[in-house]
Amino acid sequence: MHQWADNQRVPAAETVLRLRAAYQVAALLGTREEPAVVQAWFQGMNPRLGDAAPAYPPP
Repeated sequence: MHQWADNQRVPAAETVLRLRAAYQVAALLGTREEPAVVQAWFQGMNPRLGDAAPAYPPP
């Protein structure tokens, strides 16, 4: 990922969209919840996502 910051590589368009969506969700959750809750939301298993965590792409 540091290669993106160093302008050595450019992320794929789909990756950029996913990162922007994740940022928007994190920012929205962060307006009402503590950072630990936001982190748990992204990393915790979600039954609506087939018990997968939102932070990880589906198989």
